[in-house]
Amino acid sequence: MTFPAKAILRLSLLGTLYVFAAPVYLVLGIVRLNRLLWAFSVISSGRVICAHCGHENVLNRLATCNRCHATEYGSLLYCSFCHQVTHILACEQCGVTIRVIPKGWW
Repeated sequence: MTFPAKAILRLSLLGTLYVFAAPVYLVLGIVRLNRLLWAFSVISSGRVICAHCGHENVLNRLATCNRCHATEYGSLLYCSFCHQVTHILACEQCGVTIRVIPKGWW
């Protein structure tokens, strides 16, 4: 085969690969978008209900950061000093760990 024929064949095979991979990436994108919207709705509601005891845990209150140990009024999920994002918290009533933001949501 000559050089232009090899280049055309290579580009056509690569294009075919992209066509077959596109539905997979579309499904993965839809799943990630669903997780993102779910996490956004939980965070914007300002409270998380414990699945074990049913206690309503408020997300905005006096919190101490696990990394820098700064104490501030605000979200339990974000530290404005060291910019740490926390994905889990403990229930105020029973102490069970609650995953607020699912792992790998972004």
